[in-house]
Amino acid sequence: MAERKEITLEEYLRSRGALPSDQVLKLACQILPKISRELSPGGGRPPVLCPARILLGPAGTVSVLASPAVEPPAERTARHPAYVSPEEIKGEGGDHRSQFYSLGCTLFELLTGRPPFAGRNPSETLRFHVREAIPEPSDYALAIDPRFSKILKELLYKDPD
Repeated sequence: MAERKEITLEEYLRSRGALPSDQVLKLACQILPKISRELSPGGGRPPVLCPARILLGPAGTVSVLASPAVEPPAERTARHPAYVSPEEIKGEGGDHRSQFYSLGCTLFELLTGRPPFAGRNPSETLRFHVREAIPEPSDYALAIDPRFSKILKELLYKDPD
C-alpha cells in the first residue's frame, strides 16, 4: 500500500490541534501565491478558502485544491459556514475581498484550533459572521504575536472596503 503523501489542513488540525504562530505564518506565505489567480479583481467570485482545500505535503509544501467551477451562492454558504464572508451571507455577492475574509477565518483556525465564529448550528455561525464582534485570537491561543493578531482581525473586517 502506498504511503499517503499529503494531508488536508483540516485533517491535520483534527489530529494535532492548533499550530504555532511561526508555522501559520509560513503556511500563509505559501498559500497566498497559490490563490493569487483566484483573487484577481474582475475574475468573478473566488471559491471559499478553508482548511479542507489546503494540502500539506510531507516536506511542508502547500497546495490548494480546486473548488467546484460553478458553486451557487446558497450551496457555497451551506457547505462552508465557518469561512463565508458577511457580504456573501447577506446575499450581496462577493469578490476577491471575500477570499481574504476566508483566508482570515482559515488562519484564525490554524492558530487557535477553532474558527473565529462557531455557532451551535450553521445558521447561528452565519449570523455570528454578520453580527458578532471579531474575536481576539489571543483569547483562544497563547503566545500570539500582537502584529499577527492585528493582521487576522483586519482580514476579518465585516465591511470588505
